[in-house]
This record gives sequence, C-alpha cells and structure tokens, in this order.
Amino acid sequence: MSLSPAALERRSHGLGSSDAAVALGLVPQKSPFRLYQEKRREIEPEDLSANEAVELGVLLEPVVATLFERRTGKKLHRVNSTIEHPRLPWMVCNIDRRVVGEYKLAEIKTAGFWAAQSDEWGEPGTDAVPFRYAVQVQHQLACLPQYEAGYVPLLVAGQNFRLFEVRRDEEIIAMIETFLGAFWQNVLDGIPPTPTTLEQAKERWPKSIGEPIEATPEILEAVADLAECKAAIKQLEVERDEIQGRIAIFMGEHEMLTHEGRDILKYRTQARAGFTVAPGTTRPMVPVKGKK
Repeated sequence: MSLSPAALERRSHGLGSSDAAVALGLVPQKSPFRLYQEKRREIEPEDLSANEAVELGVLLEPVVATLFERRTGKKLHRVNSTIEHPRLPWMVCNIDRRVVGEYKLAEIKTAGFWAAQSDEWGEPGTDAVPFRYAVQVQHQLACLPQYEAGYVPLLVAGQNFRLFEVRRDEEIIAMIETFLGAFWQNVLDGIPPTPTTLEQAKERWPKSIGEPIEATPEILEAVADLAECKAAIKQLEVERDEIQGRIAIFMGEHEMLTHEGRDILKYRTQARAGFTVAPGTTRPMVPVKGKK
C-alpha cells in the first residue's frame, strides 16, 4: 500500500501493522532498533520509492484485487483512512481493502517465484502465510474488533494467484498488544530495544568507547566457545585447501569436471575488476592471547 504523507505522519506517532513484525524481530531487512530510532525521529525512515520490488507491488495491488474478485465472486472496497485501535491509540493500521458485506479485510501481497517457494508459504486455501504477515493481519484485526478474518491474496511472479485466509486469534492479538505496548513505552521513555543478534549489536554499538567491562561467568564461557569455534573453522579451512588442491592437480587446465555426462564442478578463470574501498570503520572481535 502506498500511504499519503498525512497517513505516514500519523503512523509515525504510533505503531502500524507493518511495524509489528519489525518490532518482533521478524523482518531481516529491518531491525527493531532502527524502528525505534525512526519512531523517536532520530533518523529518517528509509526511502523505498526507488525499490523496484516495492514499486511493482504498489502497481500490481489493484491487479491482485481484481483477481481476488474474479476468483471469489466477492467485492473489495479500498480503505484510505488510518484506523486506530479502540483502546490503544498508539496502535494504528492502514488496510489494503475490506470485503463488501463481510467483516473481513484483504492484505494484498506479491512475491517472486523463489520467495513464494519457501517453506514459509503453505497450501493455498489455508492460513499458512509467513508469520510476519500473520502478525500484520492480526494487528489489523486488533484495530478492527468486529472483523473476523483477513484474506491474503498473493500474486506469484506475476502469473500465479494464490489465496490464504488468516482467522482472528485472540491469543496472538493479546501477545501483539502486550509486546507492542512495552515497545511503544520504551520509545516514549528513550529505552532502545536489546539486540538479539550480532548484526543488531553492531548496529546498536557501531564504535567502541569507554572503559573495559568485567566478564561474567556466562560471557567467559562464550569466549571459550568462540575460541573453540575459530579453531574448528581453521582446521576445516586447512582440510578444505588440501581437498581443493587434490582436485586442482587432477583437473590441471581443464575448467569443468564431469561425471557420466553431468557437470559436477567448475574451475574456470574469471576476470576481476579493480575497485576502491571507501573509508569506514569496523569492529573485529579478536581474542587477546598471552595475558592472564
């Protein structure tokens, strides 16, 4: 859905349905910390206008809506207003369509062929959609207490239509309301979310400053585990190089290894262009040796 500037401004004062999955850590492309920074106006929201997948999704939305109407015989009505939760004013949503004559909504999706082939998508006609989309629909249903379900019409690679239906689930809605309530209160109080992955930690603390920190027993164990992991990787790299050496010696100048008419390994010359790396910073994690 392409939102108007007014709708975007209103949503910045609360959490929309697409924000819910981000806050829960379900969207690899965007961290809870970045969402937190956006809501506090510390950074500007990412501009997705030049993203081709987003642009095509917006352009194809009415096409998918038309396919839904043809396949189901149901009529859809566009909803342009921002909907506010009846009890939680910071919880808002903008739905793609509502089903005429039913208390159901439609959350329209498009996906490439390989994305749609992932285990996240189940059988059409079921509720087996990626969990981040299920959370999005349940968030919308939370804002619309009288609504029973949300359809998820999916267009795959521009040539295959699939339809799913996510029924209202009060337990999931309660979980979303509780978690997002705590997240929003932290936004208001200036308490950033705790990182849960290495990438999120790097995003949260990109530069090292301050005094040393004393290790806890759990972190001492993690440091030992890291040393073991690095040693295992190094040993595997030695074994990998030895195996590759045997294969390279066997192949000589040949660029393709075959077996019974089937290509099984390429060893082909590739040209590499020169490039310049822009200045920047990094934080390598290196164990310190020789100190007690």
